[in-house]
Amino acid sequence: MTQSPIASWRTQDTLYKLEGSYCPSCSTYALPAPRICSCGNTTLTPYQFSGNGTLISFTQVTSATSDFYHQPPFCIGLIELEHSIRTVGQLVDTSFEDLYLYMPVIGVFRKLYSHPHGIIQYGIKFKHRP
Repeated sequence: MTQSPIASWRTQDTLYKLEGSYCPSCSTYALPAPRICSCGNTTLTPYQFSGNGTLISFTQVTSATSDFYHQPPFCIGLIELEHSIRTVGQLVDTSFEDLYLYMPVIGVFRKLYSHPHGIIQYGIKFKHRP
């Protein structure tokens, strides 16, 4: 019996966790995890980022792509995680007016969007961390 594409897709930790890698050769962290480090090392250690971060930049989206058409306006931000790793994510549970630079944030598991064929995609978004 073969596994459905959806079940297979939902087992990919990088879609649902802030899972990156650590290179023991050059002490570099990466998100997402590459297959080969920039130093050439292929033996990377999985690393789970905590999700605690700092909001470095942000904007409000008022006209979104088809997958997010039902969400505007929404905010996205550039978040710096531990080890100076930066990622982009949607900001939730706040308004654009309440956002500020260097605001502490934390990654939370949320619904990203619903595909027209009924597939629901989940992932990491960020919210204010008091």
